[in-house]
Amino acid sequence: MLFVNNSTGSVLNPILEYTIDYGDGTPAFSIVAFDSLYHVYSTPGLYTVTISSTSSVGCSVDYLGPEPVNVYYPSYAGLEFIDSIACSGEEITVYNTSWDTILNPIISYTIDIGDGTPLTTLSSFDSLVFTYGTFGTYPVTLIIENAEGCTDSVTLNAYADALPTGSVAFSPTSACGELDVSISLLDVLADSIIIDFGDGTTGLITSDTNYIYTTPGIYTPEITLTNFSGCSIDFTGSTLELFDLPLADLAISDTLVCDGTPITLFNNTADTGYAAITGYELDMGDGTVYSFSSFTEQEHLYTSTGIFTITSIVTNAGSCSDTMTFNVNVAPVPSGTIEPFPLSACGVLDVNFPIGALAADSIVIDYGDGYIVHTTADTNYIYTTPGIYEPVIYLYITTGCAATIEAGELELFDIPVADYSISDTLICSDEAITFFNATADTLYASIDEYHYDFGDGTTSLLTTADDVTHTYTAPGIYEIAIVVINAGGCSDSA
Repeated sequence: MLFVNNSTGSVLNPILEYTIDYGDGTPAFSIVAFDSLYHVYSTPGLYTVTISSTSSVGCSVDYLGPEPVNVYYPSYAGLEFIDSIACSGEEITVYNTSWDTILNPIISYTIDIGDGTPLTTLSSFDSLVFTYGTFGTYPVTLIIENAEGCTDSVTLNAYADALPTGSVAFSPTSACGELDVSISLLDVLADSIIIDFGDGTTGLITSDTNYIYTTPGIYTPEITLTNFSGCSIDFTGSTLELFDLPLADLAISDTLVCDGTPITLFNNTADTGYAAITGYELDMGDGTVYSFSSFTEQEHLYTSTGIFTITSIVTNAGSCSDTMTFNVNVAPVPSGTIEPFPLSACGVLDVNFPIGALAADSIVIDYGDGYIVHTTADTNYIYTTPGIYEPVIYLYITTGCAATIEAGELELFDIPVADYSISDTLICSDEAITFFNATADTLYASIDEYHYDFGDGTTSLLTTADDVTHTYTAPGIYEIAIVVINAGGCSDSA
């Protein structure tokens, strides 16, 4: 408590000494002069303060204060942080540790959190929660007032640290077979950068880097930026997707075919484990392209010869593809015509086969009578047994392609044997003579015509083997002839 000296003396009789008794049992003391004095009462109560002054002539005066000093029970302001450091935007809690007495309770708490926001006045509180929007040091002050108007205050510093800043870019975000992601730090201000790659792997990085995914699937990286004070932010990176590669598996019926023979492609491609097959493209190499969402087999006929490259592209739902190629040799088929000659004969059929002009590496002739020969030059063949023959020529080239040429129909007729007898070799004029036909039919071709020349300028044509009668009107010797002709035009005379 402050005591101010308002005593006055005179020039002729000045005050030489003051004796002060604070009334609380502390020893009284004397002092020559004072303007003001402080005294602390340690116990609440009413105290009478006495001041005695003595002048230069020995006069003394005792002065009692205008009223007793009333020392009230004290109240003390108190604050406490469990943690006075927080990150920007995070809550800080301050706890009230002020104390008072029943006789003189605290009736008002005024709190200034030090960031310029309006003061908060409460009649009571246990704790107060607040946040700072920007980093810095903030003085938090509590002012208390008790029922007797006594006040006390306390100030503690709170610290708001800045949050890390920045972002992380991932590129590319999808791939086939293997996803090699480039990770770029964009304006990152942090002391620690931790990435959970989403595949069970977590890594601490300090600069731009790469990460490789090998198992197909969808991944969402989680990034945590932290500074030295422990302030951190969490955010999610780009969604990444790795597709497995399809495996084209096609089979071809044959890689060497002859012109005019189709080939067939068989699809054995299986769906990949993660992404289904969505498309097939077959480029046949001749300008023809087939497109399917699915297929089992596809037949194709080439209209020209040559070597064609078939390209098969298989694509899955992730636009991942695989390519498979085949080379198909469409070989020419040998061709040509042949005109054997003659086509028929009597007795013996000597046929010429002009095959030298046929384009083939190997030629086989089946003469039709059970005899087969390999040749590459013109050849002759003699048929001796009457009958009809249908020779076939087989043409081959080294690729295995073949052609069959039917040479037509050949026919060998047997030769008839003319034979007859007469009723008499000596006759009179105007006497009839009989010619007996003894000619037998040939085995293969029947006799169609019988021509008689009687030697006297007359003839007779029969189509049957009947006997014939003739009368000579003039004496003489006559040379008689018979000519027989069978169905093949073969003849004999007697």
